[in-house]
Amino acid sequence: MTQITFFTPSYRGDAQRFALLRESINHFYNGQAKHIVAVPSPDKRLFTKLFQDDKNVEILVQNDFVDPIFYPKQLYKYIERIFPNQTWRFQKYAGRPGWITQQIVKLNIPAIVNNGAVVVLDSDIFFIRPFSDIDFRLNKSLYTLYKAIPESETAKHRGHMKWARDFLGLESGSTEHHYITCPAILYPEIIKELHKFIEKNTINRGNYLSLINQAFLSISFMVFLPKKYTIQKALIL
Repeated sequence: MTQITFFTPSYRGDAQRFALLRESINHFYNGQAKHIVAVPSPDKRLFTKLFQDDKNVEILVQNDFVDPIFYPKQLYKYIERIFPNQTWRFQKYAGRPGWITQQIVKLNIPAIVNNGAVVVLDSDIFFIRPFSDIDFRLNKSLYTLYKAIPESETAKHRGHMKWARDFLGLESGSTEHHYITCPAILYPEIIKELHKFIEKNTINRGNYLSLINQAFLSISFMVFLPKKYTIQKALIL
């Protein structure tokens, strides 16, 4: 059986939701797995206090894995507090939205987990019935992807998928389905290959950060395997 690690990017606004997720895992999960939660630096104390008795929770700081450009500058925080209606003038100091930062954290999973399958769980979900590792349908010789076919897809998401295909050099394909699911299964070794691909196909660090800044690469990882891994090597569910 493939070793699994639960992984959740979160923040103080979702602390109680994450607590409900942990309660459901402790109640329903028939297995043993570490659950890593990555939170912004100011929120670590809160999470440490809330989950100090949960031996399977490991709390990490997102800032250790995310470039500072993604966080608002002190000047912006000051303006946001004193002159909130003027923040639009200082967007270049605003950093990026939290959900984008969370995608960057996911792209740094190889620095956090060495091997096995990483089961990514959003902090606003919870389990409602008994489950075990078997239910994730992991396979030792294949990579597991969960296929989603939504009733409708936004033009923005279709654009993300097209951009990802173009950047990764993949042939055109349907935008009626994707692999952006919750839970999602990520593999450290594939993300490492994606890092190499990005670095090889960007000119300098500035371009690399610019690409990551769009948060498309994290989406592209969830939508497509790097070219080295053909779809025949993936178990589609």
